[in-house]
Amino acid sequence: DLFRREAGLLEIKLPREIPRSTTHVEEAVKLIQKLLKQGYAYWHEKDVFFDPLKFEGFGKLFNLNMRRWPKKRRRFRKDTYPGQRWNLGDFILWHGYRPTRDGSICWDTSLGKGRPAWNIQDPAIICKNLGWHIDIACGGVDNLYRHHDYTIAVMESLSHGLLAPYWLHGEHVLVGGRKMSKTKGNIFYIEDIMERGYTAQDIRFYFIDGHYRKKVNLTFNRLQKSVGRLNRIKNSIQELCNTPFPEGRRPAAPGDPAGDLIRGFENYMNNDLDVNGAFDDLETGLNRFLDFHRRQGLRKQDQKAIRQALIRMDQVLRVLF
Repeated sequence: DLFRREAGLLEIKLPREIPRSTTHVEEAVKLIQKLLKQGYAYWHEKDVFFDPLKFEGFGKLFNLNMRRWPKKRRRFRKDTYPGQRWNLGDFILWHGYRPTRDGSICWDTSLGKGRPAWNIQDPAIICKNLGWHIDIACGGVDNLYRHHDYTIAVMESLSHGLLAPYWLHGEHVLVGGRKMSKTKGNIFYIEDIMERGYTAQDIRFYFIDGHYRKKVNLTFNRLQKSVGRLNRIKNSIQELCNTPFPEGRRPAAPGDPAGDLIRGFENYMNNDLDVNGAFDDLETGLNRFLDFHRRQGLRKQDQKAIRQALIRMDQVLRVLF
């Protein structure tokens, strides 16, 4: 509920339904059975493991050097491991039930009693809800280590096609240069920041005015500077689009104001989502047209066209109006 509420505050569009791994156990079981049948997976004691050496191109997303792969078989039983490291060996798909470890966390399935491991849960959810191919895959930068290459290996072993042509990995948010942690007392929720007088739009702008592959270091000094920039942009839009100018003969604005703004925005957004560059270009363009407007006055049709262009851009940005 907190996640949904804060996503709403930040105007993050969520799917109508967010699937749970616990409702996709049967799908995970079916995938494991197919992997066993085709020889990509195997039983060891009560568990099922995936052999990466059976999948040609394993580690291709990370560009893993497979020459380091050990000759002797090694198995990694945990769902995940801390840190940015590679487990050079077989990864687990199915945890056979062990009463001392699992308690009541298990399902009775055609594989027996147990539970699907993390690395089969994403493929199960993707297959059931989206199919074997998706347009864009996203995740935190830590998923570049192991997890997403595991997902590719599972999915492409069975589909024999490309899972996704584009992979976007977001860097982490730091607070005061440090990772957020309860023990450090530096965890902030959106509502905590809003209690300090910032709007949800201020916070959204701070987090998107950069690049998703670069760390964001949250400090309130930087947040205040970011709010200043957003307010300057908004004030420029207000003056440019809404300030009337005495009617009369006016020269046409230089170039194509609305078209120039849209083209600049699209060029930067198409360059690996360079939102910071898009805002820089937007601010430069607004200042150029505002200078013209103050000296000679924009025609009403130009003001209207600029406003429509900005509204179109703000369908993505969600911070300008």
